[in-house]
Amino acid sequence: MPTRTDRRAMEREDERILRRGMPLREDLAAAQAQTRRLLRILRDAANPRRAGDAAAELHAGYELSYRHNRPTGLDCRRGCAHCCRIFVSVTAPELFLIARSLTGARREAILGRLAAADERVHGLDAAARRSAGVTCPMLEDGACSIYTVRPTACRSLLSFDVNACISAFVEGQEGGRAMAPVGPMLRSGYMAALCAALDLAGLPDASYELVSGLRRVLETPDAEARWLAGEPVLEGLPQDRGRNEQFRAAVAYIARSVAQAWG
Repeated sequence: MPTRTDRRAMEREDERILRRGMPLREDLAAAQAQTRRLLRILRDAANPRRAGDAAAELHAGYELSYRHNRPTGLDCRRGCAHCCRIFVSVTAPELFLIARSLTGARREAILGRLAAADERVHGLDAAARRSAGVTCPMLEDGACSIYTVRPTACRSLLSFDVNACISAFVEGQEGGRAMAPVGPMLRSGYMAALCAALDLAGLPDASYELVSGLRRVLETPDAEARWLAGEPVLEGLPQDRGRNEQFRAAVAYIARSVAQAWG
């Protein structure tokens, strides 16, 4: 078991490794460092907002890495929302972070829109969801109203061609996308670190559909605290079943390696 001195030295090394965020290539040291950083937050039992704080840390790391790997020639612009009608996968900590940002009348307005959208898309698969043509309830005047706390899945959609987005997300034509690979690459790395940290903290690492998930959280008093206490507040919601065996194996390996070295 590492001593307090060992842990402090490891924290300093993690800071050094992650000074530019996680790299695009597979890097076990960076994955371990990011996992430890998230785990420190999730194990802070004195912090009742630690799940949402872990999501904020995840997003900060993603954005840092993205700034160092931003591709040129992107066609994404404010008000361009063609992709904002698809199944969005979101973790529980990200749901709690979004919910935290919504207060007062704005919270009630978005909850109303979420409920209306959920009635139309609940349980639909990706193809049916796109065909339903239901745009994200968080859109206001064509722009994302939760942009600073948007899920990692949304951050990872980066396009070189708006017409390809229309073809893929609006018209449902296969092969019409012109997506920048940097987004999915960063998402994969950061989500693996988050899932490993959640596993080590004894918390569920499932991902849920954004509309139904956020609706449930907003309608559930003290949702984050109850989830942290082990209550199944998200039970029965549509989940993202797209995590493949390779991803699950990577998460398990990262978690084991962090547990062995860090405890």
